[in-house]
Amino acid sequence: VESRLKYLEQALGDSDAKHREELSHAHGKLEALHGRLGHLEVKGATLDELKHHCEKQGIALDDLKSSHANLSSDKSALDLHHATLKERVDYLETMMGDSADHHKKVIEEHKANHAKLSNELCAREASHATLSDRMGYIEQRMGDSFEKHAQEL
Repeated sequence: VESRLKYLEQALGDSDAKHREELSHAHGKLEALHGRLGHLEVKGATLDELKHHCEKQGIALDDLKSSHANLSSDKSALDLHHATLKERVDYLETMMGDSADHHKKVIEEHKANHAKLSNELCAREASHATLSDRMGYIEQRMGDSFEKHAQEL
């Protein structure tokens, strides 16, 4: 009986010490919470005010998310309708290249036609006498013919 009694006293003592330690720890936590709550009350914020403030922040956050979603969809729509800068530059380079090639071809054709006409002009000038040469030739023939007719008469 005595050993049982010692066992019970020891178990109760251990249990009592454990409970006192846990109770002391719980009181410490409770005091910390009271300190934090007191800090909030010192700032003038009650629990209802804090709740209301959080609700306002939540609404503002929802509005911000909605605006972000709208901007994102608008950007996607613009991206679909607008060509990228690279595509636009590539298009302009192609057009300019095609145009430059076309103009180069036209200029070469004009140069070839000019050379041909220049050569034809030189050939005509070489084979045709000038107006003064032609008039001189006609006057000489007329004069010879006149003199010949005058001698015959």
